[in-house]
Amino acid sequence: MKSYYIAAISITIALLIYINITQNLSVVVGSQTIRTVSTPVLSNMLIIKDTNYKKSIACGLQVTAFCGPKVALIIDNIDWYTETKKPVSALYDTPYGIEVMAKAIVGLEKLVAAYDNIVGRIPAVGSAYNNRPIRLECAYLGNAGGLAGHGVYNFANGPDFIKQYINSIRDPEAYHVYQSHYWQKDNPIKYPIYYQHATTYELCRNYIFPDQFTPAFLYGVDGSKRGTMESTTLVINNSNYGWINQGFVNITGVLLVADMYPNVGLNYNGYSYQWFMNYMMGHLQKYIDGGKSWENTFLHEYLEWSPSNSLDNVYSGILATLWGSFGRTSFLKNWFGCLSLLPPTNYNVVIARDNFFLASCYGAQLNLKNYFMNTLRWPITEATLDKAQSLFGDSIIGKIKSLVANTTPNFSVKTNTPVNF
Repeated sequence: MKSYYIAAISITIALLIYINITQNLSVVVGSQTIRTVSTPVLSNMLIIKDTNYKKSIACGLQVTAFCGPKVALIIDNIDWYTETKKPVSALYDTPYGIEVMAKAIVGLEKLVAAYDNIVGRIPAVGSAYNNRPIRLECAYLGNAGGLAGHGVYNFANGPDFIKQYINSIRDPEAYHVYQSHYWQKDNPIKYPIYYQHATTYELCRNYIFPDQFTPAFLYGVDGSKRGTMESTTLVINNSNYGWINQGFVNITGVLLVADMYPNVGLNYNGYSYQWFMNYMMGHLQKYIDGGKSWENTFLHEYLEWSPSNSLDNVYSGILATLWGSFGRTSFLKNWFGCLSLLPPTNYNVVIARDNFFLASCYGAQLNLKNYFMNTLRWPITEATLDKAQSLFGDSIIGKIKSLVANTTPNFSVKTNTPVNF
């Protein structure tokens, strides 16, 4: 009899869990069939079948959306089937599938919250979906892995990136084995969730505000004054546009993932976030060891070992070094917090260079003259050096702190309390 009661209680608990996850019938509103579900990690997630979707960046008319409090993950039904050979409904046709998708949405919500925290400013709402201000659209994007706008919520990733993100939650053990067999030999840590670099990269672009970040760092070089650092004409072509922006969006999400919580990993084409930062640092070290300076670096073809991507990687390496040396998250907060204090570049490369130096000083809360002028060999103008001196001084203690910090950056994963998904 006792066994009977135990079995009955177990069945009841299982039914309650099932009811909790699959609660609420669907309702039809126009082209949308909306179902509300709750799981232990997320209450009131919407699952929406939409047959007349109006895209922000990508996706066709027929989509399936998974909506949390702020984020809507919107998957193009046809592109998803082409990628996975399964309908989108296979993602949520079981209680466990619903729980996985709820964890995926919670992970995206936390990533957005991390950006909100360090930037201190929220992007504008481009076009909300069912009152969710942030759309992550999943569809084929041609040759691009992702697309996004600057200063406005909304971004897109190709189906493979979203598939890998979901698979890392659905079966962490299998995903880790997949990673290890693919590329990631350097990372024995098993994470229950892997953000995709393409996702952190495109989301970061939403926080590159055209009225603040871009004017502070954008420089251009026209054909007649190429290599003279005197141009004030913006030419958007192969080698002279947006490299500081690119370096920043390249690395920022990686740095945030490192500090969010220890049960989160990052995937960059099968590599870990540790590998990614070491790779950026390697480009920086090639620059330093090769005797390069700003004058022969600010155009990407000057870095002969990898002209197509080495310049933004050098910027990423500098930012990673400073982040690891001067407070990590606090460095990023201070960096973003000072942007309104910097003069607009008007596309002038000298102002852009000096602004990068000043933003780094604000981020570190220290005059980094020695690092930029001696290690990086940047010819910072006297007026900007005077400003850094007036703001942060140049004490012996500061010099020692700068020397020690920049030779032993802290790239370890923080061991704060894990967040339960």
